[in-house]
Amino acid sequence: MKTPGGSITQPTRAQLLSENGRLHREIEHRVRNTLQVVASLIDVTARSAGDRSALSVLESLRARVTAMIMVYQTLDDTPHRATINMDQTLRELVREVTEAHLYTGPRRAVDIRSDGVNLPLDDAMPLALMVVEVLLAAHGDIDPGIDPAPIVVALSRDAHEGNLRIALEGAQSLSDPAAWPEATKAMMEALARQLGGPLKIDAHEGVPKAVEIRFPVRSLGEDPDTFC
Repeated sequence: MKTPGGSITQPTRAQLLSENGRLHREIEHRVRNTLQVVASLIDVTARSAGDRSALSVLESLRARVTAMIMVYQTLDDTPHRATINMDQTLRELVREVTEAHLYTGPRRAVDIRSDGVNLPLDDAMPLALMVVEVLLAAHGDIDPGIDPAPIVVALSRDAHEGNLRIALEGAQSLSDPAAWPEATKAMMEALARQLGGPLKIDAHEGVPKAVEIRFPVRSLGEDPDTFC
């Protein structure tokens, strides 16, 4: 930056933070727009899909893209863009997934237990996608002749560690992970690695009852302005 006398001055910390915030907002805006275009392309493709299996794959992909869009959209309402309200995000995400065209038959109720939990974007994104993957698997195998058990999505955290547990109430089980498509299993394992914690299947008498991951929460530091 040049002064009236022609000398060059270094930008202040406030100016650098302001510029950093502007660039972040521009990037987030472009990412959201790109994801929305991808979602629209998937919708157009799905409408012309004549094969049910192909439609199922496209709708699963649409749910994953929707999860990413929703997490990014919450940034607009997040002070300093530091953390994301996971209770609000998961409730909206579950509604989107369970109301998808894919689930025209019986639907499982989903009980979200994550009140007061906020996570950095780098943790929120893979966690939201992991919830989507399990919901897709759990909704996809419902017997039309039974009343499906509700799913409990419980998320908690302390200062340094988070814990996500997705389980079915009652005697029923989640879809058998061994029967998940290879793409779903690979996605779950990749997301668990990204979160930094091992994926655990809680089983009773050999029947899978829950999916759980305990992961370190990334530190945001002390100065929230760093994350504008």
